[in-house]
Amino acid sequence: MKKITIIASALLLALGFSSCSKQLENPRKGANDFNTFYANATAADAEKLIAEVYKVYFSGPEEVQIQNFFEIISDDSDCGGGTYADNANRYRNADELTCQPSDWLFHGPRRGYSLYQALYVCIYHCNLILDKIPETNDADINRVKAEARFLRAVCLFEAMRVWHNPPFADHIYSSDDMYAPNGDPAEMIDWILSNLEEAAKNLPAKAGKGQQALLGGRATAGAAQAFYGKAATWYAAKYNQPEYAKKAIEPLKALIEGNKYGLIDNPADLFRVKSDFCDEYIFERNCAETSSDKALQNDNRQTWRSLRNDNIYIPSEIFAYGWGFCLPTQAYVDFMKSHDGENTPRFKAKLASYEDLLAMDYDSENKGILPGRAYPNVIGYFNATCLMWKADVYTETGGNIYSRANNPIIRYAEVLLMYAEAQVVANNDADGSGLRALNEVRSRAKLEPLNSINLQAVIDERRAELYCEGERWFDIDRFKLGADVLKDAGKKRYAFRGYKPGTTEYDIEVTDGEGHGWDDKYYDLPFGDNEIQANENLVQHKGW
Repeated sequence: MKKITIIASALLLALGFSSCSKQLENPRKGANDFNTFYANATAADAEKLIAEVYKVYFSGPEEVQIQNFFEIISDDSDCGGGTYADNANRYRNADELTCQPSDWLFHGPRRGYSLYQALYVCIYHCNLILDKIPETNDADINRVKAEARFLRAVCLFEAMRVWHNPPFADHIYSSDDMYAPNGDPAEMIDWILSNLEEAAKNLPAKAGKGQQALLGGRATAGAAQAFYGKAATWYAAKYNQPEYAKKAIEPLKALIEGNKYGLIDNPADLFRVKSDFCDEYIFERNCAETSSDKALQNDNRQTWRSLRNDNIYIPSEIFAYGWGFCLPTQAYVDFMKSHDGENTPRFKAKLASYEDLLAMDYDSENKGILPGRAYPNVIGYFNATCLMWKADVYTETGGNIYSRANNPIIRYAEVLLMYAEAQVVANNDADGSGLRALNEVRSRAKLEPLNSINLQAVIDERRAELYCEGERWFDIDRFKLGADVLKDAGKKRYAFRGYKPGTTEYDIEVTDGEGHGWDDKYYDLPFGDNEIQANENLVQHKGW
């Protein structure tokens, strides 16, 4: 059988991806033409090349179907969707911890790239830009090269967060290293941090508050600093290396003291069009202003996660087109009731109770659960972070319904919480600045300030603040929380029927699921079975 590694496949996909691009208008009759194109790339060529990288990044690693998996596998989000039999993208497998290496996220989707492929396609294109476009004094080309340095570091970091030891693609692979082995995490993290540090020096910086729109959704110096802190704090916890938490302090401190970013007043305005390019968003996926160009608008988080109209009457302010994935679990609702309280602004921004929905305006007298129906996987609370508000929906019709709201990849609230974590881990917050950063997040949530800080306080604040932003699973992984918070994963399923007749008591049907709770193998998620079969040097993680 002819062997081709998955990285080789990814590289070939990338080559085809570039060579088929109408934008490049490059004949590429052979390797020489390919090399000549990069060697003679103009600023306009470089802009088109980096645009392709962003396109893969936002439609791959940051695409909602991939992000849904990491929400659903955590303890805070239920799979949702349709009936129990609805196992779209094997989300129920993630919810019940019955995943297999052949599942969609690891093996690959019906179309497009798997997560692994998308990450390495991005890295490959960035390596081409950095290695094959000559050194120059052209400011536009150098900005593109800095963006490539940023994006390849972010993509390798994301690969490490999922698999911890994926292949180390720090250069353009040749035929001599096509069967790339598992990488060394200690070597890769230093390379990632070095690239982010270098990118921060060469990327444009936001001029001040209110100026993000001038830079658009492209990477900035602030984004590189934020991801430096994120990668360093992740590694410090995952590998019990507190010196990396110390490394995170200065870049995060520079972001905080630079006074170019800040928290918006109302947490309910996050993930809405009104917050596009706000001071809280440090790096965001910029959705197109019209839906006519679907190539630019492919972030349909609200489509996947908003209310399903086949189960419940939809309030007039919300578009009646949602698929109902990523619903809050009982564990998250109980946590938020204890941590924030039900009548606080952050609670309302994250969770919509049945009463909250009933209190909204409707176009008719009908409201609540449809007669004779049940809303699957609901315990009386709904995901408020991704409702499909009519005010945010594209006005053009045809195909799926999308929201115009930008998607923040990393925001200032997370920077404050990473800084608090770094201070606690590095020096037990000797100067109190970590506590001040954490209390700034609590203040916006209208919570009383804490008088002292420890790591658990940071973990809890992250859980409350970053709900449905793809972070909880990685906190479970790096802090080894799985055996505690996911011990009963998948054992029970729920269906919500509104109120019990004549009462305001929730009518929740509980049935057995097919999960068996936590297994330590989930601390190291599997490589796809196609990748293992193709690459004899890639070692699968234990238990898979």
